[in-house]
Amino acid sequence: MKRLYFFLSLMLLVLRMEGQVWRDVGGGINHGIQLSRTVNDMIVFNDSLYVVGIFDSLYSPLQYCSGFAVWDSSNYQCRSGTQLFQSSLCIGTYQNELVIGSRGSNTFQPQFSRIRRISGGVVYPFGNGIQNGEVRCLQEYNGELYVGGNFTTVDSTINANRIARWDGIQWHAIGTGVTGGLPSLYAMAEYNGELYVGGNFSSINGFPSQNISRFDGVSWDSLNAGVSGFIFSMLVDSINDVLYVGGAIGSAGGIPTPCGVAKWDGNNWSAVGTEPIELDPKTMVMYKGKLFAGGVTKGLNSVGQMVFQMAWFDGQNWNPVCDTMDGGEIQSLCVYQDELYVGGYFRMINDSALYGIARTHFPNVSVLEYNPKSSTVKVYPNPTSAILNLKTETQGEKINSFTLYSTEGNVLNSRDKLNAEETVIDLTSISTGVYFIRVDTSKGISNIKILKE
Repeated sequence: MKRLYFFLSLMLLVLRMEGQVWRDVGGGINHGIQLSRTVNDMIVFNDSLYVVGIFDSLYSPLQYCSGFAVWDSSNYQCRSGTQLFQSSLCIGTYQNELVIGSRGSNTFQPQFSRIRRISGGVVYPFGNGIQNGEVRCLQEYNGELYVGGNFTTVDSTINANRIARWDGIQWHAIGTGVTGGLPSLYAMAEYNGELYVGGNFSSINGFPSQNISRFDGVSWDSLNAGVSGFIFSMLVDSINDVLYVGGAIGSAGGIPTPCGVAKWDGNNWSAVGTEPIELDPKTMVMYKGKLFAGGVTKGLNSVGQMVFQMAWFDGQNWNPVCDTMDGGEIQSLCVYQDELYVGGYFRMINDSALYGIARTHFPNVSVLEYNPKSSTVKVYPNPTSAILNLKTETQGEKINSFTLYSTEGNVLNSRDKLNAEETVIDLTSISTGVYFIRVDTSKGISNIKILKE
């Protein structure tokens, strides 16, 4: 009995240590009675975190603003007294100035409609702004600002079909623009010196492209038959020199993408994750060297509501991050001062002060406890002092391989090509503590926490 009590107490302590502690960001945004209030995008600029979205005030202390705030890790500076940033959807930079795109027009100052820039605390227009639609993505490329969304007009008179560029002085259309499907652009990125755009379309400037295309400064390219479905997000991984594409996508270059995430290495596509779980990320970010995706559908939470959460990719599979969110979805992820910031329409269960934006810290992104129902593996005894047994409990299920990890993610032991219903692992050579074991079987994968006494 004492041994069981010790084990349970230690496991509870470990769970507290390894679980993510969520912290508020100035008390969150004020959602009032409008359930659509959300943080849509974030960016780190000049050592501060800039936040844009659909909100009119902030908590702690209560401040009135209009969809734009600056966070310095301790306090907000709210851009109060202006409606210029109402219904903001995206934020980026151009010529070392902040640029904000939105869905809203401005009746009294039409030149600020749907796009504006900030320099030295002063707001400036881009010509006569953008009309008839929303600005959803921005990207500086070759000294010019490219803008995408579902708008149809720029500078009041120029026909620009969902995409346009600003050369520093005036607006230009991109030929015939984006057409086909439900034409709209949601994401842009510069990768290996080329401009990538993604969304839902079948051609750009008359060039056939399936929902994604790249521009080398002269012509557009379709990227090996493109991507099926809606692209919502793009992320450049500069360490591994790849471009991640996420959204409600079913294939990339003809290769199935069951998790809604694909990887482009400049020449070829590959799927990111093979388990048939629904991700469809609205946003992605690299944190602690790992890929995190937000907008992840997890199902119903403890109070029966649909939960849109996060997952991170361990190189083979996606692992859930958070199980305490209520409400809509994650729209933005950003890393600031070694913390992961999450924005969107949600609140943390039992803590309304974390409405719309929250932050957390991962000392080490390691193996998380995750047990898909498709795999049933018995691991015993647990805790153990020497020998650990692995045994399948489903008829016909075979263990293919196992990998033993430390809590930091270091591989301590592994075996493959087992093709057995059970196997034994000798743990006498490792020190006491908590570990994770990943078991790959013919039915699925299990990641199980174990204790070495």
